[in-house]
Amino acid sequence: MKKRALITGITGQDGAYLAKFLLEQDYEVYGLRRRTSLPNEDRLSYLGVFDHVRLLEGEILDESSVMTAVRAVEPHEVYNLAAQSFVGASWRQPLLTAQSTGVGAVNVLEAVRLLRPNARVYQASSSEMFGLVTDRTQSETTKFYPRSPYAAAKLFAHWMTINYRESYRMFACAASCSITSRRFGAWNSSRARLPMAWPASSWGYSRSSYWGISMPSETGDLPATM
Repeated sequence: MKKRALITGITGQDGAYLAKFLLEQDYEVYGLRRRTSLPNEDRLSYLGVFDHVRLLEGEILDESSVMTAVRAVEPHEVYNLAAQSFVGASWRQPLLTAQSTGVGAVNVLEAVRLLRPNARVYQASSSEMFGLVTDRTQSETTKFYPRSPYAAAKLFAHWMTINYRESYRMFACAASCSITSRRFGAWNSSRARLPMAWPASSWGYSRSSYWGISMPSETGDLPATM
């Protein structure tokens, strides 16, 4: 029987690449997406996986729609990538950021706890949680020092994931990584330079592991002028 994965934020860069990776591992992939007036599946189409994933309409801020998705999919793994992830915008919309990035993660954790307690949950954290770094070098013991509403919301989600794991004995982990590609949002300065510096066939992400599955590491050549 194929494993089933539910991805929130599947139409974003990370969600689309994760969907592609899981499909290659012979998963059934489902995605929770908000209803929008304009299509936003361009990343899934670019990677050639749009026709192979099953999209469910829902909103991470709406606990009932998250629970409906978990109940319908009965996932073995849940990846929460959905968030209001624009750091600058988080200062203009601090409450929305707190709700979508922070409370939204709790909606996912709670839905899994109540309906699918044996499922494995991945919460996407962020390097922004470290913010104002006080040490010259960073390690696993570097203290968190969030410096924006987005970072504070991510830190809340991070610690709630840990608390759900320790209190309810759920398989829940929170980790962060840096990733960029031609499918990154146009607001990002590094993405804006990628068409000049990175061939269309190249993209990169850090070597990581999702519960024993080793993800390959592919990088393009980035000239020093970038």
